[in-house]
This record gives sequence, structure tokens and C-alpha cells, in this order.
Amino acid sequence: MMLVVAVAATVLAFIQNLVMFAFGMKEMAIASWPLSFVGILLLEISLIWIAYFAVRKYASRRRAAFLGVCVILILGAAETALPVSTFTTFVQQYKRKRVLRQIVVAGSSVKVLNRGEGSIRFALTYTLRFPRTAHYLTFPAYLGPSGNRVFGNYAMKLHPEYYDENYVFEAAKPYSFTVVFDTQGKQFDLSKEIANIDICDGKDYFMACRIIAIDLKGVPAAQTGHAPLGRHETAVRTL
Repeated sequence: MMLVVAVAATVLAFIQNLVMFAFGMKEMAIASWPLSFVGILLLEISLIWIAYFAVRKYASRRRAAFLGVCVILILGAAETALPVSTFTTFVQQYKRKRVLRQIVVAGSSVKVLNRGEGSIRFALTYTLRFPRTAHYLTFPAYLGPSGNRVFGNYAMKLHPEYYDENYVFEAAKPYSFTVVFDTQGKQFDLSKEIANIDICDGKDYFMACRIIAIDLKGVPAAQTGHAPLGRHETAVRTL
């Protein structure tokens, strides 16, 4: 049983350091400063097996329990010493994605801007309510499957501050965004198509993102007419 505890602890130590390995492999920095990326792991493994042999030699009863306490203390100390840990990163990612999952689509509408030869240009306006006061970033929205994808451009005339990465959105307050799509001659069944809105909580290495799907109800019926250019045609750019 003691051997199982020691081996399991060694495996957990490797998992705990996976993010450090990932950073080290970036531009092969680990080759220049190996101890900076694997030093804590080597120390963990050494202490785990020192504890294994010490408990085996000196403890007469409940060896597995004693060893379990030792490896928990070793892994816990490493968790606080590591600049970034796989376990801490996983917990943080879960919390960040949980916040994004709580974003509510409060409403949406579609307005056709132009209909040309096999191409339709329309504006999708959608309203979001955020669960927590924080920074949120809107990345290019798109429709269509991979290989037949069209990206939209955000209209920024009305609220350009929404697209500033330093802007803070207030909790529960409604915020409306408009994205302009042009099918560019590609074939879409817009009665069944959805627009995918990419919302992230930052631009850091561990940023969390969520794709919000919004259906395009209203586009097919409007295709029969030629709508004039709307106000959303101006000041358009992709964030």
C-alpha cells in the first residue's frame, strides 16, 4: 500500500507541474534554465521517496497513513511555492468559465442592410447581461461551419467604449452590441443558422472564453425585399 501511495504522489507531482513544463517548452526556455522549471518537481519527488523509505524504516504501524500525511504536506508546500500550478490553474479556469456561463442573452434582433447577387448583408443586435462587474472582451463573431465560415464586423458608432479592453461592464445592466455580417456569396440556410458570439474575460495566457449561440430569426422573411443601408453601416471594424 505504501508503494501505491508513493507512486500516486509522484504522478500527482508531475501533473502539478505540467503548466510549468508548458512554459518551459515555450521557445525552449527550459533548456537554458532547467532548474527554474523542474527544480520544484525534482525536490518534490526526492522528498516523497525520502519520506517513503523513512516511514518504511522507522514506522511500525499505520505506515500508509503516515506516508499519506507526508505526501499531502509535500504537495501542498509545492502548490504554494510554484509560480503556476496545474491544479490552481484548473480551479481558476473553472471559476472564470462559470462566470461566463452565467452571461444572459436578454434579447436579439436582425435587420437586413443590403441584398445583392447571392449575398445578404445584415446586422445582428444582441443584448447581454453580465453576472459580475468586470472586464469582458468581444471577439469577432461568426456564422457557418468550419471551412464555410463568415466573420462579422462590430458596429462601434453608438458605444465604442464597449470594445475597449479596459472598459468595465456592470453586473445585471443590459448592454447592446451590433455585428454586421455579409454572406459574401456563400450559401447559408439562415432560417437554421446561428451566429456565434465569442466572449472572453481577458487577453492573458489563461483567459477563459465562451461561445454564445444566437439564432437568426427574422432574416429569411426580410430577404424578399431590398432594405436600405442602415445606420450600423458606418464606423464598422473588427475588434
